[in-house]
Amino acid sequence: MSEERIVYLKLISDAQKAGARQIPACQIIGINKRTLQRWLVPKNRSDGRLEDCHYPANKLSKLERQRVLKIANATEYADLPPNKIVPKLADTGQYIASETSFYLNCRNA
Repeated sequence: MSEERIVYLKLISDAQKAGARQIPACQIIGINKRTLQRWLVPKNRSDGRLEDCHYPANKLSKLERQRVLKIANATEYADLPPNKIVPKLADTGQYIASETSFYLNCRNA
């Protein structure tokens, strides 16, 4: 990192500790707030676009997915789309998964 950057980072850090906001501090020095944010990113951080795909925390487990497939393939529901299956199950007091989860898991089966 260049000496100039180190000085800028120290000046902005000192200004923020004294109560200044980041954007005005950057404007006074003459750099964009995004430039400052890029300077603060660790050099060893990889490009996030190249990392493995992240899965949502609420992704169905294998057991839940099997249950969705079993219900969707049952003779009572086999000819119905997810937007008909989920309300029918709800009428019986059952919630297995959302319509979207039914659609996505049955489509990829």
